[in-house]
Amino acid sequence: MLLQFSVKNFRSIKEKVVLSLEGSSDKNLSSNFFQINKSKILNSIAIFGANASGKSNIFLALTAAILTVRLSNNRQIGEPLPFIEPFAFDKVSIKEPTEFEFVFIANNGIKYVYGFSATRIQIIKEYLYAFTSNKASTIFERDETANKKYRFTSNELKAKLNPIVERNTVNKLFLATAASWNCEEVTAPLLWFQSGINTYGSKLNTVFAPASLMFEKDNDGSLKEFTKQILREADINISDYTFESREVLNNSIPNFIVKENGLNVLSKEYRISMKHEIVKDDGTIETYELALNS
Repeated sequence: MLLQFSVKNFRSIKEKVVLSLEGSSDKNLSSNFFQINKSKILNSIAIFGANASGKSNIFLALTAAILTVRLSNNRQIGEPLPFIEPFAFDKVSIKEPTEFEFVFIANNGIKYVYGFSATRIQIIKEYLYAFTSNKASTIFERDETANKKYRFTSNELKAKLNPIVERNTVNKLFLATAASWNCEEVTAPLLWFQSGINTYGSKLNTVFAPASLMFEKDNDGSLKEFTKQILREADINISDYTFESREVLNNSIPNFIVKENGLNVLSKEYRISMKHEIVKDDGTIETYELALNS
């Protein structure tokens, strides 16, 4: 079960944000918790905040981190990490790695801390700690910027994991690679990512599809002006947008069905980009353009 999740430099999240499911000593918690040893774990939590304050991006960060772990062993040499999206409204942050960290209890009853940082092309840092007592013990630490990239705290672990280091690549997580080579010390944490946690998001494309026809037929620009006015009143730093549509081949329809029924294999693809105006510390305004689904 998840105890805590933190993320830094992801989408609209620039500084570190922590989501905790560990209850305090507050007696007003009522029955919204269960006890594990001396810890109170919340059954449910809610996130409140203003529009466009980043609430949804916390869950998108969870999804990105989980999928990066799950799909790590499928990644080919040189293949990018598709779920890494650094904060784009800063020329420094966009070049820095995105950071994720999980604190959780796996099915074996052991509490783990697992984290990694990554750019779109490689893993930068990665670590796994286990609480087999009151003090955390290091299973492995990885730092691709250091001379000694991998660190193991015991000779037994070093002897077992060192050969696997040679089989890992810079764009793969060592947790997943070691688990695929049956390293028992990392099996329970990897299985937790596979089946112990999940996220469920909204389907933006499905929601937008009916409205897209209206935007496509906005020949006089009246709908665009109306939409821009609503965006300004919402006060979410969107000054303008661009809307594009094009016909693409619908590969989901088998060829024999197309031939027998005379179906049109062309479908529409839409691209919407939002223009954000960001006021810098010196008072100047910089404009950034981001795709709606980013």
